[in-house]
Amino acid sequence: MGVLSSPWARHVRSAALFAVVLSILALIYLRSHDRYTLLQKDRSQPPLLDPTVTTSFGLAPGHNPILPNELAVQGPWKAHLPAYVKTNQKFTISLTCTYATEEGWCPSSYILWFRGSTSLVVPHDPHHIRVLDSQNKIVEITFAIKDPGVYEVWAWPEHEECERFKEMKYPLSNALVQGTPYKITVEGAAPEEGYGACVEDAPEGRWVSTEHIDPGHKSDTWARSYQNSHGQWRSAFIYQPYSCKRTATLPATLDDPSLSDVKHVLYIGDSTTRGPYCTHTYPMFHGGKIDGPCAYTHDYECWKEYQMRLTRSFTYRTPKGKDTAWSLLFQGEPGRPAYHVQALERLLEHPLGPPSHVVINFGLWQAAKTENEYAASVDEMLAFIHHSLPNAHITWRLTTSIFRPAGCYDFNHLARPMTRMQSHVGREMVKKWRKKGMRVVVVDGNGLTDSRPDTSADGRHWVVEGPVGALEAKPRIGEAQLGIDEWIWDEWRRANGKLEHIPYVPSSNAVEVMKRAIPCAMDNSRTDRKRNRMCREKVN
Repeated sequence: MGVLSSPWARHVRSAALFAVVLSILALIYLRSHDRYTLLQKDRSQPPLLDPTVTTSFGLAPGHNPILPNELAVQGPWKAHLPAYVKTNQKFTISLTCTYATEEGWCPSSYILWFRGSTSLVVPHDPHHIRVLDSQNKIVEITFAIKDPGVYEVWAWPEHEECERFKEMKYPLSNALVQGTPYKITVEGAAPEEGYGACVEDAPEGRWVSTEHIDPGHKSDTWARSYQNSHGQWRSAFIYQPYSCKRTATLPATLDDPSLSDVKHVLYIGDSTTRGPYCTHTYPMFHGGKIDGPCAYTHDYECWKEYQMRLTRSFTYRTPKGKDTAWSLLFQGEPGRPAYHVQALERLLEHPLGPPSHVVINFGLWQAAKTENEYAASVDEMLAFIHHSLPNAHITWRLTTSIFRPAGCYDFNHLARPMTRMQSHVGREMVKKWRKKGMRVVVVDGNGLTDSRPDTSADGRHWVVEGPVGALEAKPRIGEAQLGIDEWIWDEWRRANGKLEHIPYVPSSNAVEVMKRAIPCAMDNSRTDRKRNRMCREKVN
């Protein structure tokens, strides 16, 4: 008997044939579920971005890109960077402080913003930033860019203290590095793109310039969701992963089967949560109007009532008749009396059911806490939510970034290093509670805002509440928050159909858990209660 006709050889041939058949079936499955784009680039598609497009982004020469109506002021720092780099290859920028070191004007870090076919900011991270001497005279920053194109490079010092700049007519905290904006050309192949729905956890992405999107993609379904009725882009940049493409958040999409689980959304957080709730979420469901629970008042006596109101809620019926609820619990500074237990329980006993989805962040009010102290606060909050709503879908939105050139604050250590620390803590706490069975995900609000300094209202808020005059001077305010909302909705789609809605039944110790977990900024004195009641009558 020959070797090729032996039982062993026949077994090998059968196994090989079985493997081929299995591979073909797997490929058919992936194609039918829109996941093939995650594994292979569609060669028939043009690249997402056209790197040959050049634009000034509507900025007049010599003006500040963060404050477009103001002229740019330059300070005692210089940068040295290459004119050409390759995609995905690290390059180094050297920044030199030219001022007398004894004056203390030499920062230990700089903010570098690359704006071209994509919008990127170098993270405040020791992996990227290195100080070469004890007096901060020379700082080296290492970075890599994935998308080819011609980029503007804007640079600011990142001082550790702000107070010394407060009385300056042209604060050095706002000043640009000399010579900015620089130009840098990134050459090389475009990254591979997927154009299907996002099915993986936290896919890597970046802000892409809508002016640079290839016309061949403008008619794609995902792209049309970002355009107005005239086919014009609504935003200068949109956040898109490499491996898949998201769609804009629109009320009509709530009728889509992929969002059928969304019934009652509860937001918990400080002003960086209340602002988007009242300026994005509420008007999205009310034809652009901001009234009702989000009505803003110019009356100074009533402003605290607007800012510190414990709860807000409204309902929305979709075009196909689906009823949804959207609620907010304001979480203020720690150390004050706990939330009104009754107010929270009323939301949990809402006619449309307890919250099916919860979006949480508290960070800026707890900025003075150490890493361990902040971790304890996050742990307590997640424990409370898991105890009260064990079957809800939870999103932990990482603390938004701080951009000091737009507004320098010393109180509470409001700076990028603090937000990076809180983001690290948030990720670790989510990992911990996932192991305990909690349905919780992370949305990187820190990274999305960090790379869009042009969208900050004042350096720490990313929308404008109340008077909209600031939008005329800074028209991009709010775009970073839109990217955060789109990511949150995408996580809801991924989890759809996996939630079991069980009625909320408070346990005997729920009140005590709540008091420890949710500190509140409202003074519950009789005087405040009377003033708040009067203000509600004025506002409503």
